[in-house]
Amino acid sequence: MRLNNNSISISTSIFFLIFLVNLAESTKINLVLRPTCKLSKDWNFQATLWESDTFFDDKIIASPTYHLRDGDRSFNQIQSSESDDGLFDNWFEFYTEIVHNCTNNGKNLKLHQNLKPVAVKTSDFTIIIDYDLSNRGKN
Repeated sequence: MRLNNNSISISTSIFFLIFLVNLAESTKINLVLRPTCKLSKDWNFQATLWESDTFFDDKIIASPTYHLRDGDRSFNQIQSSESDDGLFDNWFEFYTEIVHNCTNNGKNLKLHQNLKPVAVKTSDFTIIIDYDLSNRGKN
């Protein structure tokens, strides 16, 4: 069977229409950052929100590195959106990674937190990081 230009044009148009519908139904994601360090020291942290996939995980949001003085508490909110999670997958599987030096020795640790799955068609979703990072995580 031989395809003509009209068949290719129709296929391309259908694909583009499906793509636009997915963009219109994207999930708005808010990442609220309010971690603390109870070790009485200056410290920093950087948070990344990922969405787990079969082959390659998607980086959804990456915060800048925040530098905090002893006793300061960060409050930052960053936003992104995600429109789909692959063919026949109707759930986002989010996780966060926080790299910080709120440690006794000042060296960086990475804290990995799996989050509850979220339906792809959810219109607005907020993730709050609001806990003490003191010596939490792995090298």
